[in-house]
Order: sequence, then structure tokens, then C-alpha cells
Amino acid sequence: MDTVTVYNGINKSETYQATVLAFRDGLTFVEHPIYGDEAPIQIVQKDGTLKPSDAWDVDAVYDGDY
Repeated sequence: MDTVTVYNGINKSETYQATVLAFRDGLTFVEHPIYGDEAPIQIVQKDGTLKPSDAWDVDAVYDGDY
């Protein structure tokens, strides 16, 4: 599995390795680096921070439900 470095919060004080789940529409979707599948799939923003999606599984991402 591929991982990407993501930041905790705006101040980017801590970094995490997040597992990449999918790429769609120019976006990178990852598993939450702390809560895993207990949180919705996260979208990596351009600054490396995370934004929660509405998707809880990869099929929803591929269907465009995010």
C-alpha cells in the first residue's frame, strides 16, 4: 500500500503517514491516520491537511459520493 505524509491541523505541528485508498478527480483519498476505519475517508488537501469526506468505503468514492 502507498502512503502519503499528512499534517495534523493548520500549524502542521505533527506529521502522519496515511494509507492511500483511492485517487479520483485529481483528489487523493486516504484512511484516517489515527482513527482508521472508525472515521470517514479523508481527502488530502493541497497543503497536506485532511478534510473528511462523506464516504465510509472506497466504493462510495468510486461512485462519486464524497
